[in-house]
Amino acid sequence: MHRYFAALTLSIPCLLPRFAEAARPTDISVQLLSPGPVLVGAPGRYEVVVENVSRRRAQNVRVQIHFPLTATSPRAYILGEVTGADARCYDDGTVFECVLGHLRRGKSTRIGFDFTAAHSAVPGEIRAVASTTNDTDLGNNEASAPVELVYYTQPLSPPAAATVTFCSGQGLIAFYDCVVSPGSTGSYPLTLEVNGTVSFPGRTTAPTGTWSQSAPEDLHIEFTSQGRVVMSFDGKAIGGACFDGLATFSSPYNAAYRVCF
Repeated sequence: MHRYFAALTLSIPCLLPRFAEAARPTDISVQLLSPGPVLVGAPGRYEVVVENVSRRRAQNVRVQIHFPLTATSPRAYILGEVTGADARCYDDGTVFECVLGHLRRGKSTRIGFDFTAAHSAVPGEIRAVASTTNDTDLGNNEASAPVELVYYTQPLSPPAAATVTFCSGQGLIAFYDCVVSPGSTGSYPLTLEVNGTVSFPGRTTAPTGTWSQSAPEDLHIEFTSQGRVVMSFDGKAIGGACFDGLATFSSPYNAAYRVCF
């Protein structure tokens, strides 16, 4: 009886490190590394860095990557194209889910992907949210980075004939809304004249129009009727002699325009 009690007593200290390990909290942190400003239409490389900053192994580590979304309804889409994603990630519609498994203490891992963003009137951002089993500090589990675009230099020399492709709705934020919902698009021709006016070939009745460029990457067009502005368009040069932007009207509706020369 005494020998059994002594053996049991000696085994308790051996178990203490395991109990101490199990009692330690788990904590992972996440960073999102941005490429900075990227030329519109070109991919930018992003990296998510996940680190185990605790003193025990992190189990069931996962990362969700959220992207800017279109304003389409009832279904929204990623406002651009995701390519070159890490093999541990899969496309879940508007979110990329990354399953990383376990991460030893003090270790980190990286998730890379390319994002080709479309021009949008609403500033976009990419957000990464990490999770693990029994994480006790959620304050460092999320990181975000803005989507920053650089535009083409496209000075216009009038007279310049153009085709306007558009779709209309409420709360549209980008011509990409029209790209993912092409059934609602229409088009019409216009010409930017030397005197800063806009003409409409083939139309006998049309509003009065004016145009201007405050910078080589910008295009502003206004339509007026009976002395008041009925449409105002501001576009950015996206390459291919095209400008993308929004047209606002004197109504609850707006339109997304692509003006190509």
